[in-house]
Amino acid sequence: MSSSSPDQSTQECGTEQSSHTGSPARMPWAVGGIVVLVALLFAAYTNHAWEDFYITYRTSVNLAEGNGLVFTPGQKVHTFTSPINTLLPALIRYLLGKGSDTMVLWIYRIACSATLAAACMLLYRWMRTLKIKHMILLTATILIGLESKVIDFTINGQEVAFMIFFLAMSILCMMGRPKRPWLWLGLAWAGVMYTRPDGFVYCTAIAIGMFAFPDACGYGRKQQLALYIKAALCVTILYLPWTLWTWHYYGSPVPHTITAKGLSLPHHWKGIIAFHLQRLTNRPLLSESLAWVYMPTCFFLGGWPNYLELFATLTAIIGAFSWLIPVVSPKTRAFSLAGFLSLYYLNYIPASKFAWYYPNAWIFLALAICFLLHDLARAVNWLQVNQPSPQWVIWGRRLLKVTPILLICVTTLTTLAVAFQMRTQRKVAEEQARIPLAMWLKEHARSEKDTVFIECLGYVGYFSNLKIYDYPGLSSPEVVKARIDTGHTDWGRWDLVIRHLKPDWIVLRPVEKTDIENKDPNLLTKAYTAVKEFDSSKELDGYRFLPGKPYVRYDTRFTVYKRNNNTGVPHE
Repeated sequence: MSSSSPDQSTQECGTEQSSHTGSPARMPWAVGGIVVLVALLFAAYTNHAWEDFYITYRTSVNLAEGNGLVFTPGQKVHTFTSPINTLLPALIRYLLGKGSDTMVLWIYRIACSATLAAACMLLYRWMRTLKIKHMILLTATILIGLESKVIDFTINGQEVAFMIFFLAMSILCMMGRPKRPWLWLGLAWAGVMYTRPDGFVYCTAIAIGMFAFPDACGYGRKQQLALYIKAALCVTILYLPWTLWTWHYYGSPVPHTITAKGLSLPHHWKGIIAFHLQRLTNRPLLSESLAWVYMPTCFFLGGWPNYLELFATLTAIIGAFSWLIPVVSPKTRAFSLAGFLSLYYLNYIPASKFAWYYPNAWIFLALAICFLLHDLARAVNWLQVNQPSPQWVIWGRRLLKVTPILLICVTTLTTLAVAFQMRTQRKVAEEQARIPLAMWLKEHARSEKDTVFIECLGYVGYFSNLKIYDYPGLSSPEVVKARIDTGHTDWGRWDLVIRHLKPDWIVLRPVEKTDIENKDPNLLTKAYTAVKEFDSSKELDGYRFLPGKPYVRYDTRFTVYKRNNNTGVPHE
């Protein structure tokens, strides 16, 4: 487990090394095939499409139909964060034409599944050259490729697969010494940036991990600095055109989604420092991120066993803090530090945390855990060969055999449970509540210019095709301006925004309705009238066993309100 010399590390990292003697050359392809198959089976079983996919997809459709890269035709607002996640569906939609939305999503799912499989193949092939045991290789593949959030956000319309692929490519460029590594690393980093504009955080995290423990890849620190500077110049050249174009087209290179989400944050440097210090005090030792990184989506709403959260937290702790152990290998420490820095960002920096952010950190933690298992296995083998085997060594060897199996079983069972959860989400919440709600609004609206105030922008915004005043204002600069004008930029005063904007329709969940009634009792009784309710919670109650049931329930009840000075809509 001790640190290897630079020469040894370089030899281990070389991509030209011979394959693992016990692993056939076709194994990486088998790994990729399994990942693709599982992802597509997950998609076929669940038919899950994430809410935010339809936010970006409405923009994709407008681009494909010649209306510009906008959510609402005629209003240039940067309503997406991932260029890849918007432009690729737009291209597919343009090639297929109108009436092909289902096919567009499925082609995009296939593309994302293949991209995730390619990432797993690259990492498997590289790790195999390091003579890592088959069970640990299998564990790494399942942890990275089949973790519940990774597989779900690969097939539900999000960009996770591309992020994992480009981060995997970055790792290989840093460790594998390809020809012109600065060029390949620059291409990988550019891919990360085109996947998410905050992708530089994760690129920086792994670069810091390698720089802190240079024996992980055999590059000296001076060589690394030269590599990173050249790669940074490369990615700047590649990403600059997009930055300049968005600046020209939208008036700002910063996506409006970031502006809306970050409106409640301080913008002066003193306030930023004070806010950050306060969050450090309130959230010690990455307290929130540790569970989030391995637990299913929105697990905090309930419906998952406590022991699973405990297991997830312990797993994340091992991955995130192994860099503090001086005797483990440089690779373990480098990946662990990268995971730690990524979790630090997710725990303390963004205004809100979203489930699809965490696979970006999970790839580093999963690799750290697997390399730690490899380190421990080598240490136990050395003890057995060079010293009499005491009882604790024997038990340690047994534990090392059980741990990969335990990780594989927990990951697989959790993913299966999430598949059942998301299948139910699609059937009960989307097909029986949100989509019918959107179609009802489209049918009863006077025109496409009718305005709708709602929090969940995706399904309702896309299927109704109406003007949406979403909260916090991802697609709506009017909402952002109203939050500023009313002097309440935090999450809590929806009533003030509604009074300010006077939308034609309001759509509220029960908890949102109660909150508004407590703050402005007359708003929903005098200024508006409830005209329709969509409630699929009774169907959900029929499921006696459903992991994460409260998350599904959250989107099963909506009440539609109409502004009283409008006419022509029957009360139902």
